[in-house]
Amino acid sequence: MRTIDDFAHWVTDNMMSNIDVKECTNILEDFVKSNEHIIQRINKVRPSLP
Repeated sequence: MRTIDDFAHWVTDNMMSNIDVKECTNILEDFVKSNEHIIQRINKVRPSLP
């Protein structure tokens, strides 16, 4: 996976097909926690994007 978007789509696809929803949710939560500093930086920049 190359981007956060790819990861989000992968999690969503797996949730939609009922493939271990709990595990997918746990992976997404861990991913967000481990990248929280990046997400905060994105949120600072995002309001200025068109």
